[in-house]
Amino acid sequence: MKKSYKLLIPLAIILFLILFFLLLLAHDYLNQMITIATAKDPLYSLFNKPDQTTIIHAYDELDNLGYGQSGVTYLFICLFKNTYFCCIMILICLIFFGFLFYLSIPMVESHFVQ
Repeated sequence: MKKSYKLLIPLAIILFLILFFLLLLAHDYLNQMITIATAKDPLYSLFNKPDQTTIIHAYDELDNLGYGQSGVTYLFICLFKNTYFCCIMILICLIFFGFLFYLSIPMVESHFVQ
């Protein structure tokens, strides 16, 4: 019973870290899409990771083209419409929540038995 409690905290931290890194990956992907969309040479932008100055310039260029925040929102929505990305995030969450639920069953049963 005490082992279950000791495992819940590290597993919750691991789940949080995995989701955090997936969202960082999504943010980098969004920045890459914006720099490709506003680049004069999209092929070069496709194969090279943009630096911070290029990303800021791409956001400014998106504003100058008249898209602004709606363009960023549209690209972010397109990212989460990506089936593979969403399936991976949902699968990881289900596995960890299922495992946490599996570990918490003995704790609930022991609470009602006493």
